[in-house]
Amino acid sequence: MSTLTPNNYLKRKRSDENSPTDQENVNPNKKTSKIPVLKHSNSSSSLNSSTLSTNKTTPVKPTLPTRTNSIRANATSKINMPKPTSTPSTRVSHYQKTTPNSTNPNARQFGSVSGRMLAPGRTTQQQQQQQQQLQQQSKVELEQTKSQLSLVSEENNHLKTKIDEQTNQLKDLGQLEERTKFLSTQANKFQEENFQLKSTVTSQEIEISAMKGVQERLQSDNIDLRVKVSSLEKEVSMEKKQAEMDKATIKIQYESELRIQKETFEQQITEITEIKDKELSLTKDRLTREITKYKTDLEKTQFDLSLSVEDANSKAEKIRSLEEIIRQQAEDIKSLESKRHKDENERRRLHNLIQELKGNIRVYCRVKPAQNLKCIDYPENDVDERSISVQEESRTSATGASVDGKKAFFEFDKVFKPNSKQSEIFHEISQLVQSALDGFKVCIFAYGQTGSGKTFTMEGPPRDVISKLDIESQKEVVGMIPRSVDQIFESAERLKERGWTFSIVASFVEIYNETIRDLLDSTTKDNVKHEIKHTKDGSTSVTGIKYVNVSGPQHVQDLLKIASKNRAVAATQSNDRSSRSHSVFTLQITGRNDITDQTTQGALNLVDLAGSERIGTSQPANGERVKETQNINLSLTCLSNVVNALLNKSSHVPYRDSKLTYLLQNCLGKDAKTLMFVNIDPDNVNESLQSLRFAAKVNSCEVNASRKVK
Repeated sequence: MSTLTPNNYLKRKRSDENSPTDQENVNPNKKTSKIPVLKHSNSSSSLNSSTLSTNKTTPVKPTLPTRTNSIRANATSKINMPKPTSTPSTRVSHYQKTTPNSTNPNARQFGSVSGRMLAPGRTTQQQQQQQQQLQQQSKVELEQTKSQLSLVSEENNHLKTKIDEQTNQLKDLGQLEERTKFLSTQANKFQEENFQLKSTVTSQEIEISAMKGVQERLQSDNIDLRVKVSSLEKEVSMEKKQAEMDKATIKIQYESELRIQKETFEQQITEITEIKDKELSLTKDRLTREITKYKTDLEKTQFDLSLSVEDANSKAEKIRSLEEIIRQQAEDIKSLESKRHKDENERRRLHNLIQELKGNIRVYCRVKPAQNLKCIDYPENDVDERSISVQEESRTSATGASVDGKKAFFEFDKVFKPNSKQSEIFHEISQLVQSALDGFKVCIFAYGQTGSGKTFTMEGPPRDVISKLDIESQKEVVGMIPRSVDQIFESAERLKERGWTFSIVASFVEIYNETIRDLLDSTTKDNVKHEIKHTKDGSTSVTGIKYVNVSGPQHVQDLLKIASKNRAVAATQSNDRSSRSHSVFTLQITGRNDITDQTTQGALNLVDLAGSERIGTSQPANGERVKETQNINLSLTCLSNVVNALLNKSSHVPYRDSKLTYLLQNCLGKDAKTLMFVNIDPDNVNESLQSLRFAAKVNSCEVNASRKVK
């Protein structure tokens, strides 16, 4: 049996006390327990408060067995009884064995008779008698067995009834255990509340003791205050008496002083009255004089006011006349502004007309300084410096005799001799740069053999050379690209006062082996494909390249440095540093005039073509150089075909035959302005003649032009 702790005993006691009356905790759906409730004596069921405060872990055995333990032991003993598993026949044998003095007196004789019946030689009559006896014995045994079975059945029913009762008792026992757990929880809560109440009472006792000390201290202070109040009341009464005495004294003194002051005041009033009469007469005289003076001043002011009104009227008339003059001048200014804009448009028209008269496709020839200049000749009657003749190299005839070469004569828009300066050359093309700012497509080529001075003309000397020169010398040798950029920004700055604002976007590409490469992007890979696209408004763009909004000439110079490092060059038989690609530097110029609401969209393309030498002359070192030369010559041939188509005014111009001509499609025809520099090297006469013949073919091309201002 389980032992009872004080808490469990308390729970059991509360459950026994509350079971007959606590109806709200009983489930009405459950069956009432038939287990008799054990009643305990008052001495064993009551626990005082000291018992509740004992340690919970110390087991205490009760003096009387509890109802739960007695029910549990009874149910366990009943359930553990072995159930009868034998058949009726085994029960009969069992009862026969346990009851030797059976009610059948012939049992032993039955065994002997059966023994004798089985013996041989017995008669049939005896056998019949034995059978009858056996049948009678069987009937008797069957009746005994039936009676025993009925007893067993009753016993089983009785056991089932007990099992059902014990099952109900176990259910009631579970309910009691749940009730016990609930009461145990409640007891724990009561103990915790009791502990809290004790702590609260302790704190309140401490506070009460503190309050008692405060009360005692206040009582002592009250006594002291009462003593002080009584002393103060005495002092107040004495002070009050003294104040009454002082009041009477002061009243007497005040009355005497008041009488004296009254006499003095009456005397002063008399004196003041006399002074007032005297001052009144004096003031009257003074006011009379001042009024007379003010009247004189008023008359003078009125006269001055009349003069001022007349002056104001005259000034107002002058202001009206000045306003009329200002209005007339504003109208004149507006008319002058309109006239200036008309003059600006007229200037643009005349400038474009002049360029058209000079030719929308122009060719300038520039001769490189060389040691052998005998083959070059300039006609004496060529005042405008537009002609040049070249003597072919002497050749050997079939007979072996030396035959002088023929002299070829060429005429261009301008021929620059070897001593021509960069500034002189730029002066001739500066008007085309202005056309780009006016909204036209302008393209300037540098064409010629390798080493003829194309890159020098377009960009100037190499940077390692120009860095060694002084500032004045650097300004003298810079090429067409830097000079064009400077002029564009200077002109754009001057046009701001006329209402123009410009946006300039720069790009720099090269065409190498019929592949476009971005010279402003050092990270560009060869496997990146760039496509050329033309829009309906005449603008051209290349996908995948960098377009930079430039803000000044120095910004463009930085871009040119990056492009110079990225350009493809190689050594050939003709030049140690030959440009093996066509470079195209483009400035897209967009202008807007907020006053006249005009817009322009121009472009300046500065192209440095690759060397035009033949394979037999340049003698490339390997297959890659051969491929480069073939692609260069192919693109130049396509350029020649485009020029021929424009010359013949063909309906189809083969711009798409090469990347170069397709990229410059909008600059080779219609209203575009094209200028070609043909650079020749006198030390290489045959290549120079090839270049001059091509340039002469371009110079014979004429293209119709139209104005490009919206």
